[in-house]
Amino acid sequence: MNERSTAPRKAAIYLRISQDREMDGLAIDRQREDCENLARFRRWEVVETYVDQSKSATDRTAIRPDYDRMVADYLLGRFDAIICYDLDRLTRQPRQLEDWIDAAELRGLALVTANGDADLGCTLPVGDRHHCCFDSSKVTTSTGSSIPRPG
Repeated sequence: MNERSTAPRKAAIYLRISQDREMDGLAIDRQREDCENLARFRRWEVVETYVDQSKSATDRTAIRPDYDRMVADYLLGRFDAIICYDLDRLTRQPRQLEDWIDAAELRGLALVTANGDADLGCTLPVGDRHHCCFDSSKVTTSTGSSIPRPG
């Protein structure tokens, strides 16, 4: 984990799984645990946890109620950091990710992933910005399974 941004922040945690066939919440619980651990590590106060269970982010027209609520809460200034397990849990839409990158660059939003792949709390070179968008728009076509958990 990256120790450079340990300033106290008010953080939102966003959790999502595309399809939870069992609806047992275990995948969401694993994401929650990792995200909460990262918040504790950074000494950030978690002010809200948003959960979209069995909600696709691939379909632009899909309604994700907690994602929409999180966007509205951010615009109201309720938090200044987002923690998600992976960028593709937050969104698979390049335009949505661009909006969050703009918020990081223009409003100081910290956007970090619990798996360590992204920390948009710093200045990104233009190439990295577009690389993040490309990676987030990947669609899992083979199994549709969630990200494997390390260890």
